Amino acid sequence: MIARATITFYILTLSLMLSGCGVHYMVKGQVVDAVTKQPIEGAVVAVEWYYIQWMSCLIPLTSGHETVANADSITDADGMFTIPRYHHITTGGHFMGAYKEGYICWNNEEFFNPDGKTTEEMFTPRRDPGVYEGMVIELEPIKKEGFPVLEHAKFVSSIRDRVAAENFFFATKKEREIESESNRKNMGIKK
Repeated sequence: MIARATITFYILTLSLMLSGCGVHYMVKGQVVDAVTKQPIEGAVVAVEWYYIQWMSCLIPLTSGHETVANADSITDADGMFTIPRYHHITTGGHFMGAYKEGYICWNNEEFFNPDGKTTEEMFTPRRDPGVYEGMVIELEPIKKEGFPVLEHAKFVSSIRDRVAAENFFFATKKEREIESESNRKNMGIKK
């Protein structure tokens, strides 16, 4: 009887670990202008929570990740946002982005450096700040002269595709149009 209960316990535990279940609670943070430190109203903050899929329990090779949840929030007049924070039983993580027109888009994995001359200089790794209560995201204002609009639009698109959140999608319409126009030109298609 004890052996059967032990086996049942291990099977249930393993099932929960592999299912990607997780509990969550809400986290509040703020988006501010990196120069003035003033709150930014109407910025979209989006996050994708995921867990890593394993090819086998016995072979530690990953086969990608599975999204657990996507969420986004629009900042209020004080620049405040609220998003869920998941605690996973399994190995997992998150990808987060913040966007407001007129600012350089932000994500938790890399910086967009508009002064970079090469891809390596333009996209530099960032130490992930994590998702925590009271976090502050600083958005850099776009300096109009010489700003690499197309490269920034592609950067925004890469974030939008990962977070897959509705408000983020609609907020980044301008960048989608810039990228689409560039693609049409590259393929020789006239509008």
